Amino acid sequence: MIEGKSNRSSAYILLACWLGWLITASGRQVSDIVKNEMEVALGLTSRLQVSIVIDLSFWVGYIITALVLGIISDRIGRKRIIYISLILFSIPTGLIFLSTPTTFIIIRFFQGLAVGGFFPVAVALLGDIHEVKERSKAVARFVSGGVFGAIIGWLVAGIIYDAVGSWQMGFVIFVPPIITIGLVNYFLIEESPKVIGLKEKPSVSAIETIKSLLKNRFLIIALLFCGLDLFTLWLVDDWIPYYVKEIFLISSTEAAIFRAASAFAGIIGILFFGYYSDKFGRRRSLIIAVIGGLASTISLLLVSVLKLSFIYMYPLSAAVGFFALGEFAAIYVLVMENAPDNRYGAAMGLCIFIGNAIALTGGPLAAVLSDYTLLGLHAFLIVPLIALALRLPLSLIAKDPAFISFGEKPTK
Repeated sequence: MIEGKSNRSSAYILLACWLGWLITASGRQVSDIVKNEMEVALGLTSRLQVSIVIDLSFWVGYIITALVLGIISDRIGRKRIIYISLILFSIPTGLIFLSTPTTFIIIRFFQGLAVGGFFPVAVALLGDIHEVKERSKAVARFVSGGVFGAIIGWLVAGIIYDAVGSWQMGFVIFVPPIITIGLVNYFLIEESPKVIGLKEKPSVSAIETIKSLLKNRFLIIALLFCGLDLFTLWLVDDWIPYYVKEIFLISSTEAAIFRAASAFAGIIGILFFGYYSDKFGRRRSLIIAVIGGLASTISLLLVSVLKLSFIYMYPLSAAVGFFALGEFAAIYVLVMENAPDNRYGAAMGLCIFIGNAIALTGGPLAAVLSDYTLLGLHAFLIVPLIALALRLPLSLIAKDPAFISFGEKPTK
């Protein structure tokens, strides 16, 4: 542990952050399962409108606070940003119940704005308190919380809608747990020793901070990789339930179970690659994950195009989840390790801003191709597949500061 952090205190911090990421993922991923129903209820007439109103609105708000609060956390600390973000997230999540077709997009924007600072600042905190040899494992365990949360969100949304016919209740039911976990973070999170130990707080402006980070071309490579990674992940997460419900005519509950099976495989993947990344290097981990993701996504697309039995989708979707989520065990750590030691918050804020700014173009792009080209609904697999292919050359030229070459022990 860094600067005297005990195993017990770091475990509590990891647990609190894990719970926070779980509940934020639950509260936002509800829309993945009931998107078809929301499309009708909100009076949306095209898939482009669906993407903008339901997905884009959230992510625009999210990336604003991710960047701003990531930079600020290097100056004022991580703790208060983490727990305040969670508690604020409960307000627009609850207000969705009262939303109308006119106000939903505004409330969804504020939902993203409220919670955008949580993830990058939490990752920066974990990077601060863990040494190189265990950093990927810690980040992987943290990110797995979001996968568990997504599973919970999908299942709750599907079950509630099929039982009572209300997509709004899928959001509202998470408000009490969000507030509770916000309070848990207040009591369990300890401030970063690196922020406390700064003799002089960073005095440069946010713009100068960003400029200084972007002078490192290897950090730019890591940021582009992360952007293409999130492009694939959010496009698949946001649209695969919609896709399979339209193609295979399954229920909301069955779509949730299908996504949950893939997500469970993703949890295994991220934990495996977290261990692998700490032992053999971040870059090697990314290369293997990308190659596996390419093979499994192509196979998934072929099953859909050839209209084979839906049963084949389960193992292939699980493979996609295993490799896609496995990439995150290495890429966030690679971003931090290519940044100055006292700029982890700014680096992660920039990562989430650029990454999701790239990613949020995926839904509208695939929606337009789906509505107006011969690709049809298959655009929702073809477009992320292209982004996946672009990551392979980036992984080959990335710099891994913690490892000199493949198979070597991490540097001290």
